Amino acid sequence: QAPSYGQFTTDANGEFKIARTMNGDYFLKVAHANYSTVYLDPLAEDANSVSVVLQKRASLEGRVIDADTGKPIAQFELSQRVEGARAEGDRARSFTDSEGKFKLARAESGNTVLHVRADGYQPEQIELDLAPGASKSNVEVRLRPGGIVTGTVVSSDGGPVADVEVLIGD
Repeated sequence: QAPSYGQFTTDANGEFKIARTMNGDYFLKVAHANYSTVYLDPLAEDANSVSVVLQKRASLEGRVIDADTGKPIAQFELSQRVEGARAEGDRARSFTDSEGKFKLARAESGNTVLHVRADGYQPEQIELDLAPGASKSNVEVRLRPGGIVTGTVVSSDGGPVADVEVLIGD
């Protein structure tokens, strides 16, 4: 009997077996530290055998600067999403470097989007096509300063309300 839900590891022959207990289309995420993640999504309900070819990861280096001044941004978050990946693939990494430098030694290869955020700046996205096993350097991410949003939250009777959660998003 094969396990039916969760995370599985291939055997020495690269094979896996999972008992499907759900109805309808499904997805597979195939991941290994040395290879780019593959998302098979959606797979039709009748897809019972799959063959997956993994590509070597790439490496990526660059720096993050203020678009107006050209000065490095010392603290920022960076994440990378593979084209077609589910949102769970967006794990942000924090960087602190006085020159605004970053290095991803095991970047996802293929068509990807690099997301960069820093306090006080508008987030930026850069589309990249990284060949398997390739090394790309001198990637420059220019962040534009963000504005400040201020406001007051009051109740229906006009009095201020403390401890209200306010969320901003894009």
